[in-house]
Amino acid sequence: MSNADYKNSGYGPFASFVKTDAAIGFLDSTIDYTEFNFAVTDAFQPGMAAMWDDEIIRIETVGIRTFTCKRGCADTVPTQHAAGSIIWLLSGSVGSDQKERSAGQTVAVKESPYTVGGGNLPIATVAPDEVTFNWRFFRPYPPAQMKANTAAWYSGAAINDTTGSMNLTWVDRNRVTQADQLLGHDDAGMTPEPNTTYALRIYKPDGTLLREEPGIRGNAFMYQHSKALKDFGYPSSAVDGFATFTTERDGVQSYTGYVIPMHVEPSASPITPVWADFWQLVIETPYVYNARHGYGLNEGRGLAMAARPGDRMSDGYNLCWHWWTTEDSGTVDGNGNPIYVQVEHNAVLATGDYTPWFTLEFGITELETTINVAESSLWQGGVRVPDIGSLVGKIALINEELVIFKELHGDVYTIGRGVGDTIPARHIAGTGVVMFDNVGVVDPSPHVVGEQVDFRFQPLTYGSLPDINALPARNVLRFNSRALRPYNVGQLVVGGRPWYEEAQVTSGLPLNITWAWRNRVTQGANTYDHAYPTIPPEAGAEVVVEFYYETPSPTPGGPPTEHPLRAAYVTPQTVGGVVQDGFYSYPYAFAQADGNVAGRALGICGTVVIYCRIMSIREGYSSWHNYRIPIRVPSYPC
Repeated sequence: MSNADYKNSGYGPFASFVKTDAAIGFLDSTIDYTEFNFAVTDAFQPGMAAMWDDEIIRIETVGIRTFTCKRGCADTVPTQHAAGSIIWLLSGSVGSDQKERSAGQTVAVKESPYTVGGGNLPIATVAPDEVTFNWRFFRPYPPAQMKANTAAWYSGAAINDTTGSMNLTWVDRNRVTQADQLLGHDDAGMTPEPNTTYALRIYKPDGTLLREEPGIRGNAFMYQHSKALKDFGYPSSAVDGFATFTTERDGVQSYTGYVIPMHVEPSASPITPVWADFWQLVIETPYVYNARHGYGLNEGRGLAMAARPGDRMSDGYNLCWHWWTTEDSGTVDGNGNPIYVQVEHNAVLATGDYTPWFTLEFGITELETTINVAESSLWQGGVRVPDIGSLVGKIALINEELVIFKELHGDVYTIGRGVGDTIPARHIAGTGVVMFDNVGVVDPSPHVVGEQVDFRFQPLTYGSLPDINALPARNVLRFNSRALRPYNVGQLVVGGRPWYEEAQVTSGLPLNITWAWRNRVTQGANTYDHAYPTIPPEAGAEVVVEFYYETPSPTPGGPPTEHPLRAAYVTPQTVGGVVQDGFYSYPYAFAQADGNVAGRALGICGTVVIYCRIMSIREGYSSWHNYRIPIRVPSYPC
């Protein structure tokens, strides 16, 4: 900027200050000074705020050339200060232009004092200062009472076979409830702001980032020896490094944080981690996923998702294939016959990252499109939930239903329901929402119909890896042509009601069923949801409407037994070259006849509930998900 760009926009009195006599440590609270300059007679009083380099302190007591203070107040942490450092007393001795600035804005400032000769010092002779605004007022406060292995953080932490880890502890702070209170580093903790988490980052001495552990909650965290050895490349001799610890909330981190020296020693014995259970799931890839990610459109592959173990003792996992073969042992029995044995085999198919997730704060019905976040991978394992830019337009999985993210406002998301080959379903509070469209691992090889694959997750733990044979076989997937199946219909309405409500047959009147057609091929990678209008379906596609009643399962705990009543097939109708919405009318006479059969079989007079199943079919394939509609029909007279 040229001198002509500077304008007089504010004024203020000279600030009072003191200059320290000696170097000051991190938590020293008694400060001596000889040099000072007080602008007014009461410039130095208990309770005042003061700025000491980048640290804010609170004056506690004032003596002759000495005072005591609270360290690391407001959004700062205690630091060391050199002898002769200046402490600026802030109360009543500051100037401002009284203008609000936005984040990212840089302001150049020149302070031009009045001279004894009258007027201001010429602008051209004053050195400039610059400040870039960076959301300081909005950032969360750093924690306080920071300790590493029970000692103050600046003492550092030795991590070896004896200590076992670097154990960090702290107390919370809250910029909102503290308001104008100047709490010091050693004051008691506060209840933190909502959504507050902490982040640990590990560095080499040259500043190379080795590890990032965001999303830490609570007031303690353990950085294990095994993690440190992996991060530093399994060193053969002791190495040094450092860690930083900051607060995070709503996408921003605290203005200041802690730097913790570390000394990492090698282990005298191999580290054998304890395997921790973790959530994991494999599904057959749907057509829409193949289209969005460049896989063969009609191929069946395993799509793996897993949540990072809560102990954070793994940064990723191997997706493995486990199988058995029957092989000749090379020995014979007493009759000379070959003895065959079962042999286990394993293959690592791919290596991947853990999948982000969150849980529903409240349950949702079939057609609700607003969801609230409760728990999240942001603070359960350290894998960040994608930000707004990367999540909008992405597919997620809620139980077996695919949804599409449309809008995000804080912890409230708007979604489209029943995407791809799924239909909307009811989900209870606490159900997991899995962002596999952001992070998922796909088996590199397609599988044929009927093939059964035992997928296993081998966490990449620090030290020796878990034995694949010993991992639980909880993801045995039988491939069933998911990508080939036609999509079921959308906008299903039965008798003027959504399909999940019980439909009522009115005396003498038909029950009308309407829907919007779908087409997996023309939809491709598009994520049309249940509410989208009709899309002309694939050639040869039709809808089958089946009516049946149920009786209890003959096996305790088994599914009910279905008893068919009738079925109808509906093909798309075109008017003026435009495919019309699907339509089927269930005549009252049919309802009477079906109700009489079901009622007598079940021993229910008056009215009885039967069921209607609606599914798409094409070339021998039925849709992946089907609708099940309860319908109350007349039974035999009581």
